[in-house]
Amino acid sequence: MYGNIGAPSGLDFTVIGPAVNLVNRLERLAGELGVSVVISKEFAKHLPEPLVNLGEHQLRGVRERQEVFTISDAAIASTMDRMWLEIEEVASD
Repeated sequence: MYGNIGAPSGLDFTVIGPAVNLVNRLERLAGELGVSVVISKEFAKHLPEPLVNLGEHQLRGVRERQEVFTISDAAIASTMDRMWLEIEEVASD
């Protein structure tokens, strides 16, 4: 759910709900595991890159244990290389 929350004198646009809670917990888990990106199993299903399985973790406020993944260093380097090539192509046009 998203929208303005607060009083007329101080409204904040925000997003709330289970998905937001899960993302917040995944972000925290990334720090605990020392990786820059943690990806849920559900999101990982849609990615073409080979991923590194980090196992199942119990996340606070999330009922079921979550299988999580991260992107390998090689995949990050490959993605960055592709992005730079695309930037260079756009810049040369």
